[in-house]
Amino acid sequence: MKLAILGATGQTGQCLIRQAIKAGHQVVAVVRDPEKLRDIEQNVDDFSLKIVKGDIYSSDSLQPIFNGCDAVLSGLGGQTLFSTITLYSRSCKAIIEAMRQANVKRFVVITSWYTQVDPKDDPGFVARWVIRPMLKKVLSDMLIMEIYLEKECQDIDYTAVRPAQLNSKQSTGQPFIVEERQFVNASTSIPRADVARFMLQCLDEDKYYKKLLAIGVK
Repeated sequence: MKLAILGATGQTGQCLIRQAIKAGHQVVAVVRDPEKLRDIEQNVDDFSLKIVKGDIYSSDSLQPIFNGCDAVLSGLGGQTLFSTITLYSRSCKAIIEAMRQANVKRFVVITSWYTQVDPKDDPGFVARWVIRPMLKKVLSDMLIMEIYLEKECQDIDYTAVRPAQLNSKQSTGQPFIVEERQFVNASTSIPRADVARFMLQCLDEDKYYKKLLAIGVK
């Protein structure tokens, strides 16, 4: 498959690139600064990886990049405790519009556990009163993105992947726990490499189309 990967210079994005190339995919890495991927670029052939500059907030910038791609994967991420976060909601709208223009249907994007509290599925004291308040700005913008996907993107085969706190450990290689809820009964931390592994594994799984999925590893 030919995959466009956004957030390609981030830790999760780089995991996606390496794993996708290893699996035999062609990768178009969308970046602001190509220099940040030179180490990866030097170790793969030109057919496997193309690095292009793109504006994640502009569908006009992204649409030519998406032309000919089979799927778009977003490893975009960022958080702050103080300023307003619009990264997820703004970029998602531009990405979806560009996908429509380029006739690309498959979209896999990272959100998070606990984008909202389900009264019928209590995540516990720590999640409710420590984690969510601390990450309120990030989780709120992720929720806006999730609602947008559910309500306005039924023409797109999206999968929103909700992992726990990300870490930089090696992939566990373990099977995934996957549920349509705000969290799963697994470790509250997961390697970025495992999140990338799931994102790539679910590309061809139509059972995951138009789903918001919490994941963990067994």
